Amino acid sequence: MGYLLAFDTETADLFHTRICAVGMVKIEGGQVTAFWDELIDPECRFCERNIATHHIWPSMVRGKPNFKAFWAKYGDLFLNAEALIAHGAGSDLSALSKVMQAYRIPRTVVPFFDTKTLSERCFPELGRYGLEDLSAHFEIELDHHEAGSDTKACAAIFCLMQSRGLLKGIAPARYDLGIDRLKKGFVPEFIESCTGDLNDLLEILTRIEAKGALDDAEFSLLKRWIAEHPQFSGQFPYDCIQKALACDPKEDQSDEALREKLFPICKSCIDPLAFLPEVREIPFLGRHFCLTGEFDCGPKEEVQRKIEARGGAVTKNLLPETDCLVIGAQGSPRWAYGRYGSKLKQAREWQLQGRKICIVSEKAFWEALKKTEPVEETVPENAQAMKALFMKRDAHLPPVEAGEEEVEERAKAPSLQAEALKAMFAKRDAQTKTE
Repeated sequence: MGYLLAFDTETADLFHTRICAVGMVKIEGGQVTAFWDELIDPECRFCERNIATHHIWPSMVRGKPNFKAFWAKYGDLFLNAEALIAHGAGSDLSALSKVMQAYRIPRTVVPFFDTKTLSERCFPELGRYGLEDLSAHFEIELDHHEAGSDTKACAAIFCLMQSRGLLKGIAPARYDLGIDRLKKGFVPEFIESCTGDLNDLLEILTRIEAKGALDDAEFSLLKRWIAEHPQFSGQFPYDCIQKALACDPKEDQSDEALREKLFPICKSCIDPLAFLPEVREIPFLGRHFCLTGEFDCGPKEEVQRKIEARGGAVTKNLLPETDCLVIGAQGSPRWAYGRYGSKLKQAREWQLQGRKICIVSEKAFWEALKKTEPVEETVPENAQAMKALFMKRDAHLPPVEAGEEEVEERAKAPSLQAEALKAMFAKRDAQTKTE
């Protein structure tokens, strides 16, 4: 009899290329028949951000098997399953693909179910589909970011949907583990050489932030690292640090003054969301927006509807015409750099290149949203009112033969009337506030 395998991974590094824990649950006939919870030696330095998330310390994996040994024991369990199951499956499958590539383990295409996507389809009324949200709703025990507990919760959610007959006719998707998923510029050898580079820079900056100061040793290390890696010019956070180190001849160039100047920049590179400039007004009409992370105010679809109601457009990815990147307050476990993701990294790089793109927090976005009335709620009614005024006026005028140019102008009239009335009401509202 075939079986399904639910699984969850926890990673040790910022790029999620080294796995330090795997939880697995075997499902047969709609019932859980086996459970495994394994720690793995990732054979790399742990990132403090990851430790803060899953509470797995280097000492806990010392002496544990590495991933190659883990896969020798459990690989067939993954590959022989009718389908794999994970919550937010993309991040777990991506981590699996990266570490398999690093250890040169042959990879293949695997069928899978994503319980987050399935929940959105099966329970549209819930509105929130994080593992914590669903576990709380269905009263499933969960110790979030503990691989075994996350896997049990994921399996329970899948079995619940299956028992209610909600998955009939739904076939598993397929994921190509063989696609090269390591970052550009990395050499697909062992992870030490794959994730050295920018991951090392981020770890240096994380240590500086944790110490609360930039001491001589870290300062020397940071300068040396920047000098030895010019190939990362044009990328964030390399450019921020490199620019700060390039002293203005008019400024105090002592190491002490430079360290004092550099410390807050190091902090902003690790957690750029905490250092966003204050934004009081955001123009919506005719502007292009992109969203990243999860939002306190609701799902992204709701945020998108509010933007579109005010005349803005929302795209899934950053585009050259993007005017504003909005960061959800809840962040995302899929963010490649811990406290931020690739979209914010790209936007910061564009800013450093002089391109005008606004990066705003959810809080600032929400405050600006409250100050802007939806276009759809005001303009149509105003257009009809203005049209009625013009018709009343025209009723007292003698009929006139209209030429082609006049017909074209009259065809434009409703939109022109709407704009005119919109301006008139705005002027009136401004006068009312003044009074």
